[in-house]
Amino acid sequence: MNSIDPEYVVIKTEIDIKSISNDKDGKFTSVIDKNEVVYFGEVFIDASVTNAVISKKVGLRTKKVDLATGVEYNVQYLGNPSEGLLLIGKVYQGGYGWIFPLKENRAIIGFGTFDEKL
Repeated sequence: MNSIDPEYVVIKTEIDIKSISNDKDGKFTSVIDKNEVVYFGEVFIDASVTNAVISKKVGLRTKKVDLATGVEYNVQYLGNPSEGLLLIGKVYQGGYGWIFPLKENRAIIGFGTFDEKL
């Protein structure tokens, strides 16, 4: 199983993005939060669900939003409570899975897909 290298990738949560910066060629270079903290990177992922904060700001969100269909469960969790998992790849047949630890040895596990036939 492949995983994200914590020495190379930093995942930030609960960041309220205020603005986005790009270079002279239009490439995104940083995002700025509501507290004026600047985050630099080569890849930015907008995980704000249907709010699409970054996508709206850069004009990537279409008027018709494609929503995924999925299922998730709140379960007892025996894994590392400081590690969340986002599962993608061929084994998920165009979908994706997740395991997000919560408090008190609980986690949300789920699967989502954009495949309208499922």
